[in-house]
Amino acid sequence: MKINMTPYSYVGTINPLTVGFKRGNEYISDIIFNVVEMFDGVNKEFIMDKSRIKSYREARQLIHYLFSEFTDFTDKKIASLTNRHRTTVLHSIKTVKNVLSYNRKLQEKIELMKEEISRRIIIEENKIVGIE
Repeated sequence: MKINMTPYSYVGTINPLTVGFKRGNEYISDIIFNVVEMFDGVNKEFIMDKSRIKSYREARQLIHYLFSEFTDFTDKKIASLTNRHRTTVLHSIKTVKNVLSYNRKLQEKIELMKEEISRRIIIEENKIVGIE
């Protein structure tokens, strides 16, 4: 038996941070880019650029990691959003996880970023659902 569900059928039944339907993922990429830009001071244009400057590279790696944490995007989708190859995305995620294992400062920074992203997602979810 197949159950017909619309995106609105999911409201209140799943975690809004991992929403898989298109409406939910349209704005989450903007939120992640904006939060990383706010914390690192690196514009989206520089993140998308091919530059290997350390601050741009680190911001890109954080974006890849945060996309993997907050979305159900495939590696290929994340790569297309950041103008990279999927193996670069996999390497970035692996690198950030490795550095997190010993770098307390980065752990705190990413925790603050996650809190800010979660806060913004909840605000956006309430607007979409009609709760303001």
